[in-house]
Amino acid sequence: MIGAIAGDIIGSVYEHQPIKTKDFPLFQAQSRFTDDSVLRVAIASAILDNTPYADAVRQIGRQYPSAGYGGSFIQWLAAVNAGPYRSWSNGAAMRTSLARALTFVAAMLQPALTIATSKQHYACRCILIDNANGNCQNNT
Repeated sequence: MIGAIAGDIIGSVYEHQPIKTKDFPLFQAQSRFTDDSVLRVAIASAILDNTPYADAVRQIGRQYPSAGYGGSFIQWLAAVNAGPYRSWSNGAAMRTSLARALTFVAAMLQPALTIATSKQHYACRCILIDNANGNCQNNT
């Protein structure tokens, strides 16, 4: 998430003036976060707070009206109804990258969580840690 936001800020000055070099300053006076960062944070907020995505996006999105949203999205933010809004969809992949990353991390953690909560883990913990303190009663 931090890398995505940093990339958004670094690339903000080149959004409408692309460059074809790897030699450029990372942060410039005109660098700023864009709608991609604002909405990425909103999606993270929705996931962490278990709130509806549309509610989080509207609440946080409205706090940054000059972040660079498209016209249809600005109208959607201002409207009372949170229904579909004829998006160009070019920001959807960037805004959902956090959800994809969390899915990946969860898949990677699952085997570790299974081991950590198993009887085998308890036995290893007893042997390695608790035995040194004389606390291990049952290491089966």
